[in-house]
Amino acid sequence: MIGRLFTIAVAGAGLLAGGAEAQIKSPDCGALAKWIQASNFSERERLNPYVTTSFSKPVIGEGFTRLFGKPAKSLSQADVAAARQAVDGCEKAAARAKDRATAKQFAGLEAEIARNLGPVLAMIEKADATLDPAVDRLVAFPPGMDMLRVVVGIRHFLATGDDRGVSAVYGGHVDRRIEAEVKAVFTALRNLPGDTASKRLPAKIDPLYAPSRDVVLKEAQERLAAAPASVAGLRDLDRDLERTKTTLGKLIPAAELAPVDEAAAKRRMAIHDQLVAEGKGKIDAMPVSLSSLAMLSQSGARPLSAGLPPERVQELEKHADARKEVIADAVLKAGKDKLAEFPASFEGLAQLDGFQQSFRTQAGPQIGMARVQQFDGAMRNRVAELAKAAAPDFKKRLAALPETREGIATLDGLMQGEVARLARLDKADIIGKSFAEPAAARRADMLAAVEKEEKRLEAKALPGQSFATPNGMLKIEFRDRSRAYVTAPTGDMVEANWEQDGKRVIVRVPNSNMVLERQGGNLVGGGWVLRPVAAK
Repeated sequence: MIGRLFTIAVAGAGLLAGGAEAQIKSPDCGALAKWIQASNFSERERLNPYVTTSFSKPVIGEGFTRLFGKPAKSLSQADVAAARQAVDGCEKAAARAKDRATAKQFAGLEAEIARNLGPVLAMIEKADATLDPAVDRLVAFPPGMDMLRVVVGIRHFLATGDDRGVSAVYGGHVDRRIEAEVKAVFTALRNLPGDTASKRLPAKIDPLYAPSRDVVLKEAQERLAAAPASVAGLRDLDRDLERTKTTLGKLIPAAELAPVDEAAAKRRMAIHDQLVAEGKGKIDAMPVSLSSLAMLSQSGARPLSAGLPPERVQELEKHADARKEVIADAVLKAGKDKLAEFPASFEGLAQLDGFQQSFRTQAGPQIGMARVQQFDGAMRNRVAELAKAAAPDFKKRLAALPETREGIATLDGLMQGEVARLARLDKADIIGKSFAEPAAARRADMLAAVEKEEKRLEAKALPGQSFATPNGMLKIEFRDRSRAYVTAPTGDMVEANWEQDGKRVIVRVPNSNMVLERQGGNLVGGGWVLRPVAAK
């Protein structure tokens, strides 16, 4: 900030040859020349640590004061003009004396006064006139977080001399009007001697700290006290407290933050009380159902205890345990009553199987062994009723299955799937007698019929028959005892020779042979399954 402001300040600070009379003496040219020759004007002293603006050390030293009767830093613009005029007079005198070396030295001093000392003093004079008004405008803002940030930032600057800390503390976080005044203060300080701030700021800035701190602490306490009475509000309270202490911890000593901790603790306790009361109310309102029992058995009061301390969690857990016992008896009754809702059919038995597994899995471990045994007794009775009612329709279903390999596959799927699952429903083998045994008997009859038909088909002579894959990609027409027409997957038809060796049928097409086997009424081989094609 200083470098940028310095450039602007210097550009605007012209030589001010004011109308006031000069208050310096005109030096003796000989003594001045000796002083110049003994001095190194390249040695510089910076105005302050924040800018490159500087004075020549000999100019601000005792030699200059002795020669001109006044310290260089205290010169007015009229004094600067008089000093330049005196040095210029000595330069001209040396020129007239044809002492070019001395004239050149006088010219260098005159340039130092004109180009550096005069502009710097003008800049200081201008900045000094703006500092106090800027500070007064700054301190007129009301106390609060913005002013606390500014005060702490300026205190840091005064303690360390590092002005970057000011913008680091307030930058982007304060009212733009306040920021503008802070910048105005530091614009002036960058064009003033380095000790200006420590001499003139504390008296006006320090009194702002306590009022701003008190306002900030009060706002924090009020904000914490307004945290919603909920689990989310409790989390918000902790996060807000952490953020508040993190933020204020950079501005306020830890010992002064005690009111914030006290406000948070008070609000936290009030939220705990309300959460426990609401939790008990929710537990009492849980419906008498299997899902309620499962929830209490698996989770207890945990879903309602987020954010609560251990002793308050235990309070909720005891309340949940008491409610669980009440629900367990009601869940058992509801489960037994539910059994009557399943229809008296094979499908009803399948649904009953699913319900039993669900009830055992979800409620069994929670309601206790005695209640499970009561449920099992009711299950056995209902299974017997449904099995007796469903058996006739099941036998009709079996009788309707076609006596083919596909029909046998359908029956196998039924036996291995639904019938096998239903076997879990009872230990008295009611399912076996009502469904498994009839299904096994029907399968035996179907298999005998299928094998009989397959033997008949295998014995039938091939000439005059046609076979094709289900998708029609391959087709064979046996014309007589040695010739066949083969339609390839490409759609082309070729004439082939064929012969039969037991169950094997060899079809010789150009450049290839197909070896097929008669399996029932089909020809199988080479990845193909060809079925008989009915004659048109």
